[in-house]
Amino acid sequence: MRRRILMWVLLIASIGANAQVADQVLLQTCQSCHAIYTDDAQGIGPSLVKLMNRPAGSLKNYPYSKALSDADFQWNPGTLRVWIKHTESMVPGTFMRYQNNLSDEEVERLIKLLSHKQSQD
Repeated sequence: MRRRILMWVLLIASIGANAQVADQVLLQTCQSCHAIYTDDAQGIGPSLVKLMNRPAGSLKNYPYSKALSDADFQWNPGTLRVWIKHTESMVPGTFMRYQNNLSDEEVERLIKLLSHKQSQD
């Protein structure tokens, strides 16, 4: 019985560890170009720190495209979902070096992670 309980505990722990690794891989998709954490260096893309509810194209000292500077929306889970899946068609005239190969489930998990990060920073 003790062995069986130990096996279940180890299984549950490994599932949690695998989920954390998967989360980090998703965040690295963004982190290759964007700051994710407050102490990250600025990348070639604008910082994603405190992204949620921020007006698009509004970070000072970041050279946004005219299209994104003129965009009239705020970042939220809905706008971020469309942006990740359809960047250039969402805001024609803008550009993000990203090949969308994420599944819908991964996009949802990424949005949840970025939203959760907002409450931590």
